[in-house]
Amino acid sequence: MLVSKAIESFKPKSWLDYGSGDGELINVLDHNFTLPHKIVLYEPDIEMRQQLRENIKLLSNKVNIINSKTEILGNKYDLVSALEVLEHLPLPERTKFYVILSETMSPGGKCLIEVPIEYGPVLLIKEFGRKFFKNRISEYSAKELFYAVIGGM
Repeated sequence: MLVSKAIESFKPKSWLDYGSGDGELINVLDHNFTLPHKIVLYEPDIEMRQQLRENIKLLSNKVNIINSKTEILGNKYDLVSALEVLEHLPLPERTKFYVILSETMSPGGKCLIEVPIEYGPVLLIKEFGRKFFKNRISEYSAKELFYAVIGGM
C-alpha cells in the first residue's frame, strides 16, 4: 500500500512500470486511486505477460503492455518504477535499465525502485540458486559472502 500511495502522490501523467509481473500493482491502483493518462507496462517474460494481460483485461483500453526495451525508448515518462525487479537481473542488465531510465524520464520525473535487502541465510540460498540454476557469476567475493551470511557486513 505504501508503493501505491507514493505513486498516487507523484500524480504522474505518464508512467512506465519496468517488470510489471502479473499486474497486481496496477489493479490495486485502479481500485484505490486515479490512474495516470499514459501507462506502459514492460514485462519481458512470456508467461508472466500472458498472466498480466488476463489480470488487467478491464484496463486494456488504458494500458499498453510491451515486451521489448526498444518500445520504451523514444518516449518520456513522469514516473518510472521497477518494483522487486532489479535483484533478478545480472549486473549488465541492471546497467541497461539505468541507461533506459536516464533516456526516458521526463525532466523533473520520478523513479521508484524497490529491492529486498538480502543478507543472512537467505542470501546464501539466493546465491546458490543464481550460481547453480541460473549459471551466473557471483557479485560477491567468498569473504564478502561469508560476512553477509553471518550478518557481519
